[in-house]
Amino acid sequence: MVYPIRIIGVGPGHEDYITPAAKKAAETADLLVGSQRSLKHFLYLKKETLIIDRDLPGLVREIKKHQTDKRVAVLVTGDPGFYSLASYLKKYFPRTHLELMPGISSTQVAFARIGRSWENVRFISVHGRPLNKLLPVIENYGTVAVLTDNINTPKVVADYLKDKIKGDPLVFICDSLTDPAEEIFETRLSQVYQATKNSVMVIAYE
Repeated sequence: MVYPIRIIGVGPGHEDYITPAAKKAAETADLLVGSQRSLKHFLYLKKETLIIDRDLPGLVREIKKHQTDKRVAVLVTGDPGFYSLASYLKKYFPRTHLELMPGISSTQVAFARIGRSWENVRFISVHGRPLNKLLPVIENYGTVAVLTDNINTPKVVADYLKDKIKGDPLVFICDSLTDPAEEIFETRLSQVYQATKNSVMVIAYE
């Protein structure tokens, strides 16, 4: 028998943002796959675990090896349908072998924190991606949410955009969302000085 692989969204960070459905799915798994940050929320289950590292081809091999004798659950931060490992796994497993369970994404939390709707927002990630893809997006949308990382920080993004786009749009930097160290900054693009990392950066022309 080949068990379906459950890809479970476990929220942006704090355990309060893990849905009851996600917890139940993890409880029924035999093998939990995820980052150390994601796995720590499920240590109480005392399940067999596999830590995700940079060797993604090796991860695929391990999952395939266990797929016939274990119920595998892959824990991804945020929502599996939004810039997650699910996109990579879809290349190596048939659609019928994957079950995606939605979670709360950092972008949902970010827009809740700043009190803005997000139905007409364009989302883009510069997490390990070149910044030049930002320009056509910024030029064509009134509000853009940018997922940053520890290299392409909000400050790096702002410095890149300052002389390339029109005006001085409003910027919200949502840092460490749902964690105790969470901070929300509101400023203008020309005034972004915080060297924060792994933030949601919202750029809005009012």
